[in-house]
Amino acid sequence: MRSIRTHPLLNPTAFAEGWRERLGGYPEDPDHEPHLLAAIAWLVRAQDATPDGGISRAFSLAWHPYFGRRGWQPSYPETTGYTIPTLYGAARRLGRAELSARAERAARWEIEIQLPTGAVRGGVIGEPPTPAVFNTGQVLLGWLAAFEESGEGGGAFADAARRAACYLGELTLRARGRDALQSADRLGARGRGRATG
Repeated sequence: MRSIRTHPLLNPTAFAEGWRERLGGYPEDPDHEPHLLAAIAWLVRAQDATPDGGISRAFSLAWHPYFGRRGWQPSYPETTGYTIPTLYGAARRLGRAELSARAERAARWEIEIQLPTGAVRGGVIGEPPTPAVFNTGQVLLGWLAAFEESGEGGGAFADAARRAACYLGELTLRARGRDALQSADRLGARGRGRATG
């Protein structure tokens, strides 16, 4: 039954979009402003679709078997993280202060869900939290943008960014230390081989 619900022929919106793509897609427009406005409107809807200030992971035209529905999916830390600088940039470009407020709300949500280690969690909200290096990097960029834009209230963003950077730095040092030890072991084994051979 689930595979039937996800089939594009049974979903009118997915079917119409599929045909639009087959017929050449949407017309090109040399003016980029309408595209920017449409993209920002989509991001606003993606944030409004979540109850927590984060940005939705995706929108599914068809019924999604994992989430058990179609439509907006739960907030996703990675998506939210890299959207924060975009919202700040759009706020400046379009003169829309409410986009800065949205970016700040998203950055504060990221602080609320930051793991005690400083890492950012992988997966969507509702799944067990696990640290994710890539997500941490993406959200770190968002916190740095929020720190730069927020002025006086940036202490929380600076602290979250510092904790995330320390987490990434510790992982890097551990990995390098492990590599250095393995290299020393290999060199030592070669040296011992020459001495006894």
